[in-house]
Amino acid sequence: MDISTRLKHIMKEKKVSINELEKYPGVRVSSVQNIIYGRSRNPGIDTIKAIAKALNCNVGDLLGNELNTRTSGENSVICDDREWKIDLYINVLQSLKESIDKNNITMMEREGIEFTKEIYNYTIHSNKNSVDKNFVNWIIDRKTRNI
Repeated sequence: MDISTRLKHIMKEKKVSINELEKYPGVRVSSVQNIIYGRSRNPGIDTIKAIAKALNCNVGDLLGNELNTRTSGENSVICDDREWKIDLYINVLQSLKESIDKNNITMMEREGIEFTKEIYNYTIHSNKNSVDKNFVNWIIDRKTRNI
């Protein structure tokens, strides 16, 4: 399922129209339409984050969990139906820990696992080989605002 399909599904589930969503702060006019109608197949992270916030969902909900399964390489393990990049996963955990320590917050185990999964999935979907520290900080900032 692509981002357009997931976005339409979440909007329908939450009973939010394109016009309502595009009025939310941070969501640019026509950005939702462009995603839904396939004119923007790879929207920027700022757009995705703003839409996720407006829909009260995770970035991972919009990006999905489908990953291309490739042949197993060094430091990778095939788990379920996707490749698990162990070194990247460890870097996600380290980046998350640094941000937690820097912000001097505590978190429940469930939250830590959820955030780790969201950061890891975002990193995989963005085809990066390193963790986006801005995204990690956004995740932590979202947590501190919800306390």
